[in-house]
Amino acid sequence: EYLNLSRLLRNLIRPYYYDLRFAVSRGRATVDVAGTHANFLVGSSAELQRVKGLRGERDLVSILLSNVRPGDVFWDVGANIGTHSILVGNKTGPKGNVVAFEPEPGAANRVRQNASENPGIQVAIVGSPLGSSSKTSTLYVDYVDSSGRHTLAPTDDFRSVA
Repeated sequence: EYLNLSRLLRNLIRPYYYDLRFAVSRGRATVDVAGTHANFLVGSSAELQRVKGLRGERDLVSILLSNVRPGDVFWDVGANIGTHSILVGNKTGPKGNVVAFEPEPGAANRVRQNASENPGIQVAIVGSPLGSSSKTSTLYVDYVDSSGRHTLAPTDDFRSVA
C-alpha cells in the first residue's frame, strides 16, 4: 500500500505542534486578524495556542474588529489573557479605551504584560468580576495558570484565589 510520508509526519507532529512552536517562540507571539496586528507574551504552549488559534473565535474577532473604530470604548468581561482586549486596543488606538475585567490574578497579570507589549493602547485591568449584584464569593481556578477554567463551587480540581 502507498505510504504518504507527509501525512504520516503531520499525524505524528500534530499532538505536539504547539509544544514545538512554543519551544521556538521565545515566549512571544504575533497575531494579525482582519489587518489588526498585536503582540503577546506567552508562558506555555496552551497560551500560545489560545493566542494563535483565538480559541476558535477568529471569525468572531474579525467581525468585532470590523465594528470597532479608533477612539471607541470596549469592555472585555472575562478577559483571560487579553487576546480580545489587546486586538481591540490596537484597533481603538491611543484615543480609545479598553476595560479588561479579569478576576484571576495570573490571567490579569498576563493582560497587563500583553498591554505593555503593544505601545499606544489604553487598557485598564479590573481584577474583579462583573455581575448584576455586589457580593463576595471565593473564586476557584484551574491549577494551570490562565487556563480560563473558573468556578464559584469548591472542587478538588481547582484552587481558591483571594
